[in-house]
This record gives sequence, structure tokens and C-alpha cells, in this order.
Amino acid sequence: MNRKLIEELQSTPGVDLVAVTKKHTKSEIDELAKLGLRRFGENRVQELVMRYGSLDRTIENMPAVRLRLNDGNIYAEEGRIESISGVLNAETGSGSLRAVFPNPNRVLFSGGTGNVVIPRRLENAIAIPQEATYELQDKIFVYRVVDGRAVATRIEVSPIHDGVRYTVTKGLSAGDRIVTTGVGLLNDGDEITITDNEGGNA
Repeated sequence: MNRKLIEELQSTPGVDLVAVTKKHTKSEIDELAKLGLRRFGENRVQELVMRYGSLDRTIENMPAVRLRLNDGNIYAEEGRIESISGVLNAETGSGSLRAVFPNPNRVLFSGGTGNVVIPRRLENAIAIPQEATYELQDKIFVYRVVDGRAVATRIEVSPIHDGVRYTVTKGLSAGDRIVTTGVGLLNDGDEITITDNEGGNA
């Protein structure tokens, strides 16, 4: 297992890592969980097809993809998914996708290797600075400001982040005020003075 590659991909905005579990031991899966990977789906292709109804509609709705070269750099040109295999691997539960990238400067060579990065859009999610959060027993919390006081609130976030922000998927609503600085100095129930700014945070 390439821990460094997993950590790099986790910090890449828009990358959705999925662990294929059929050929891995419990200890290996536990190790991935410790690295923050939470998606252990047996196959991402089937999930996409179920969402859009058919392979053709899935391809039509797939976003532009990027190519991470074997030296770690992201290829400058965006590509597109051209085809998805209708046959799944019985051992791994995975499917095959064909991505096409323009190569105007001929920097891609036949036989080269890389990773296709497929972005994932999260609907109705809220982005907050990581410094506005704190962890307790492996759970993530923020302080909401309610009636002038700090209220500790547990949140759930996407495991994919850029090292600066978290994307909140549960626990906050649009319009909530949160404390964004000095979180480590607060306790639940402390009185808060609101400072109006662009984000409307405390």
C-alpha cells in the first residue's frame, strides 16, 4: 500500500478515493481507515450508473477529468470519459473506463502511466476553514454562535480536502454563525462577541 500516494490524493481538491476491499485483509482496510479513507465501495461505476440510469447517460454527465502524471504533476489539458465497460471484474468489483486527453504538444507518450482524477460535486455542502474546527475522540466539532454563546456542534466533513478548508456534509446549515479563530481557547457555553465580516462568522 502506497501511503504517500494516498495522502497526496486525499489532499487534492475534487479527488474521490474509493477503496476496493475484496482482495484486502481487515488489517489493510483498518490502515486505510486510519489514513482518513471512508469510501469502501465495491464499485464506483455501478454507483454512477444507478444515479444516471444507463451507461450512455453516465458518460454524458461525467465531468471533465484530469490526469496525474507519474511524476506527480497534473497534466495541463482536461480530458473526458469516452467509454465505460459494461463488464465488472468479478474479483475486485471494479470496472474499466476509457479517458481521452488532447495532446497538442505531444508530451504524452504511448505506454506511459498515470492516474485519471475524476472530480466529485457535493450538493448543499458548506466550506469552512479547518482552523475553525477541533477534534474530540476522532470526531470533528465547531462552535456555533447561538444567542451570544458558543455551542459545541459535531459536524461531518468530506474526507477530501485541500488542507485549508473542510467541506461540511452534515451538522451545519446555511446562515449558521461559527467561531473561526481562537477555537482552542473556548469552552462550550462561553459568551461570544459577534464581529460582522464577509462570512458573517464570529
